Amino acid sequence: MMRPAPTATATTRTTRELRKGDAIHVRGIGAVAVVATLALPGRQMLILLARDDLAVVSTPDARWDALCPTAPLFTATVTYCAACRGVGRTCRL
Repeated sequence: MMRPAPTATATTRTTRELRKGDAIHVRGIGAVAVVATLALPGRQMLILLARDDLAVVSTPDARWDALCPTAPLFTATVTYCAACRGVGRTCRL
C-alpha cells in the first residue's frame, strides 16, 4: 500500500520574520543568505546579506514568498527606486 504524497504548502514570511539561515533571491545575483535584519527609521528594515557589502532595504510587512516549500529560499517583488534609478547610492533613509 502506498502513502499519499505530502501536499506542499506555500510559505510566506514578512521581512521582520526573515532570520539568519534563510536566503533571498536577488535578481542578477541569485540566492544570498540572510545574515540579519535591522530596523531603520521611517518604518524600513535593512536585510544584511552574506555577500560582500550587499544589503536590501524593505518595509517590515513586505511579503517574501518561498520559491520551494521545503527550502528557506524567499523572493519578493522588487520595486524600482526613481530617486536613485535602482542603484541605491543616492538614497537617504
